[in-house]
Amino acid sequence: MAFEVALGMLSLDEIAKKHGIPAQELREYAANPHFDKMVKDFKADLEAHGVSFRLKAALQAEIYMDTTLWAMANDPTTPSQTKLDFFKQLTRVGGLEPKPAAGSEGGPGFRLIINLGNETPSGRLIEAVAE
Repeated sequence: MAFEVALGMLSLDEIAKKHGIPAQELREYAANPHFDKMVKDFKADLEAHGVSFRLKAALQAEIYMDTTLWAMANDPTTPSQTKLDFFKQLTRVGGLEPKPAAGSEGGPGFRLIINLGNETPSGRLIEAVAE
């Protein structure tokens, strides 16, 4: 909960509701010096590593996905192309796009050539295919 308070995306009441505790109980936690130090440490860490914006954007996306975007996707007046774009974006962001099979890139395999001078090569060629 201290991390959520540090992000500043939700009010204390919203955080308490999300975790199923009374809002007054969270306010008492927030008044505790140890809890306050945790919040300050999280804020400093977020700012130092530049992840505050990305995390806030991710949280906003999740909130809007659960409310606005879900309603829009299920609204019969929303154009089909918009719904398709919404689905494609969720698939991409959720990491659900199909990944190419290993070794299917189609590029050349491994080849090693050792040149030992200007003579005509008289060795053996050994080829292998990666599995």
